[in-house]
Amino acid sequence: MPTNRSQRVASTRYIIPDFEKGLGEFAEGVLSISPTNYDLAPALSDPFRKRFGYFMVHEAIEQAVALDVLVQAIERAKSPKPKAVTEALHGVRFEGGWTKAMPGGAVQFDQTGLNTLSVPIMVQWRNKELVTVWPKDVAKASPVWQS
Repeated sequence: MPTNRSQRVASTRYIIPDFEKGLGEFAEGVLSISPTNYDLAPALSDPFRKRFGYFMVHEAIEQAVALDVLVQAIERAKSPKPKAVTEALHGVRFEGGWTKAMPGGAVQFDQTGLNTLSVPIMVQWRNKELVTVWPKDVAKASPVWQS
């Protein structure tokens, strides 16, 4: 069971390619919450689209970020031993690589393992694409309100 609110809300599946395929024009303007979006780091996510023919979903982005951060932590710890890696993960700001795909472009864990830089975003379906529309500091466009 997901532990943060953005993951629970996102599990409604409004933010997968099949949502737009299934609803067609009725998907236009639908808003949803997400932990990240492919438009935050197109240089990283575009190769996925080119290879598979659809955008990289947030779960895939999060897994790429997790793997990248793990590699960075192992390099920082200079050891793959769990205790050393755990210590390397706490309180350090991870930047670069796939962390650019997260809101704020970085990841940092507190002593409980919570990513203190994590901020949910709002995305909106626009012309068969998900566009980040909130918060303003990472938005690619303003939300469109339909009546």
